[in-house]
Amino acid sequence: MTAKEVRNIISRRLHGFIGQPVILHEQDVGEPAPPLLYYRFISPLIPLGGASIWHEGGKQYRREPTETTMSITAVSYDRNSSNGYIHGDDEALELAERAISWMLHIGRHDLLLEGITVVEISNVQCRSNLMINEVARQYGFDVRLRFERTTTIDMQDIKDGNIKEN
Repeated sequence: MTAKEVRNIISRRLHGFIGQPVILHEQDVGEPAPPLLYYRFISPLIPLGGASIWHEGGKQYRREPTETTMSITAVSYDRNSSNGYIHGDDEALELAERAISWMLHIGRHDLLLEGITVVEISNVQCRSNLMINEVARQYGFDVRLRFERTTTIDMQDIKDGNIKEN
């Protein structure tokens, strides 16, 4: 498994549970309407050592326990809607609470079935910031995850090798 695969599993599962967009933080494409969740890697790859290496079919495989730390942030803005005025701070906090609840309960179990262990979940913290003409109301948390990262390289097998003496 790779960090990208871990990220994709988490973003798909969060989207399925929350029902709101889950997008890469600071991407340069248009942002969907709020509320939404941002994700980003804090530490994408933290090798833990103890790798196992084997050869098979002209390839060398290396499997190693690895950790990654992801940041999950709920975002909203103060705005008017057809249902009345929406306080972005309240909406972002509620979305962050739903996201961390998923991670602490259903997500922890579902991710384990995918081969991803939730090692630690930080507290939800305010991450709001001032934009040009408005405040992005944000609350988020970090999650440390462990998985087995497997990489491969092409490596020809040595067949019928004889050692010759000079």
